[in-house]
Order: sequence, then structure tokens, then C-alpha cells
Amino acid sequence: MKVRFNCDNGANIHSNRESEWLDPVEDLGLEEGEWDDLSDDNKWEFAREWADNFIEINYEELNE
Repeated sequence: MKVRFNCDNGANIHSNRESEWLDPVEDLGLEEGEWDDLSDDNKWEFAREWADNFIEINYEELNE
């Protein structure tokens, strides 16, 4: 099995980023079959960690 991650901020047609097809054992360091046993939340966490390489989230404050 292989997995691919993507993130898209919706800004335009060029805003989507996709990973290569990744092998969960070789590329993510999981044991054989471990990806299949992960919950959707845990799989999403792998995708979020990958997306952190491409997006920056911040905030600003204005004190008047």
C-alpha cells in the first residue's frame, strides 16, 4: 500500500500541494500493516505533519 498527502488553501489553481506516493513502512517509519490499523484521526495527523512543511499559520493582535 502507498499513501499520498495533499493540502490546498483554495487561493487559486496552483495552491494545491501533493506528496509523492509514500510507503508507510519505508517513508513513514511504520511497521508493516500499521497504517491500516491507525484511526482516521491518526492518519490525519500524519498528513498535518507533512503539510506543516508547506503552510505557515500565524496570528496578529491589534490593541487599540
